[in-house]
Amino acid sequence: MKNNAMLIHEKDNVIVVLEAIEKNQNIVYTNSRGKQIMLSPLQSIPIYHKVSICPIHKNEVVLKYGERIGWATQDIAKGEWVHTHNLSSIANDLERKDDAV
Repeated sequence: MKNNAMLIHEKDNVIVVLEAIEKNQNIVYTNSRGKQIMLSPLQSIPIYHKVSICPIHKNEVVLKYGERIGWATQDIAKGEWVHTHNLSSIANDLERKDDAV
């Protein structure tokens, strides 16, 4: 089966889809141990967007590239689209601090 998503770093709790994914389409990626994983998305996912590969609780750190990219603003289920509706990014937090000065 061909991968349509990518785990960038072994520490990441999100993957990036390499094509637009429909809700009824499986997401396939290779984990850090070289095992191909199939994941069912909870909704359609736009190309190059993030999907949770495990539950992420509200205020928990979201990891991409092995680094913190932000925090969950609500509980995020496995297979859920991760974007501005449920993620407060570090870049947004820094921008808000700059605006306050």
